[in-house]
Order: sequence, then structure tokens, then C-alpha cells
Amino acid sequence: MFRQPLTMFESIKKFPQGSYGISGRALKIEKVFHPQHNGNSQSVGQIVKTIEKKIDDAVERQLVSDRPLGVYLSAVSIRV
Repeated sequence: MFRQPLTMFESIKKFPQGSYGISGRALKIEKVFHPQHNGNSQSVGQIVKTIEKKIDDAVERQLVSDRPLGVYLSAVSIRV
């Protein structure tokens, strides 16, 4: 469609990805995230495994239910 920062409107431009704007006398555009290398000696594979584990742990925590789940199979109620 339109390449960044162009839009279908003449004087309107898109925000760069991962940024936000602060309105004042002039619009100030800031990045949300500034990646920094902290001298970590882990390999890319180790970093990927660590991130996958953290995501799995977060999803597992969200899957916990406050109430028992009921599963109905062929009119038989089974509590999980």
C-alpha cells in the first residue's frame, strides 16, 4: 500500500514502528524501547531458550483457573 512514513493524506505521516509522540509546540517522537547490549556472554541459542521458557511460564500461569473446569463428553461430566 503506502511505504512508511507516507499515507494517503498529503501532510499526514505514520509514526515509526515502536515509537510514540508527545504533543507540544512541535510533535516530539520517542522510541518505546532502546535495546542495549549488556555484555551478556550467552549464545543466541541460549538466549532463545531462555525467552521461550519465560513465555511458557507466563502462559502456564495464565492458564490456571479459579474454578474447576467441567468437560462434557457424550453427556458424561468429567471434572478436570
